[in-house]
Amino acid sequence: MRREVLVAAAMALAATGCGRTPFPVLETELGILKGQPAKAVFDKLGDPNGNEEIAGEKVYVWSAANNNSFPGAAANAIDFECTVRVFVDKKQNISHYDFKGNVAGCAPFAHRLDESYDLVHWNAS
Repeated sequence: MRREVLVAAAMALAATGCGRTPFPVLETELGILKGQPAKAVFDKLGDPNGNEEIAGEKVYVWSAANNNSFPGAAANAIDFECTVRVFVDKKQNISHYDFKGNVAGCAPFAHRLDESYDLVHWNAS
C-alpha cells in the first residue's frame, strides 16, 4: 500500500511539472535516430504494437494505455497513455516521428530510449 501511495504522489508531482517529464527525452532520443535504419528504434523500443501506411510512408506505432505498470489500485487511478509513431522512408530509414500522451504513459518509452531517465527514483533502503 505504501508503494502505491508513493507512485500516486510521484505521478501527481510529475503531472504538475515538479518532476522531470519524459517529453524532452523522447524528442532528443528520437531525433538522434533520424536517418538511421528502422532497426535502431526497434532495438530501443522493442517490437511495435502495429504499423500502418500514411501518405505512402510506413509508420511503426508503439502505444500504451492504462498498462498497469504498477500493481494495485494506484495504477488504476492514473491514466497511462502514450503513442509513439516513427515514419520510415522507402529505404526503411527513419525520416521523422511524433508522439502524444501523458507523463505517466510516455515515461516507460523515454526510459527505453535513455536508460538514465526514470520518472520515479526508487530508494531500495
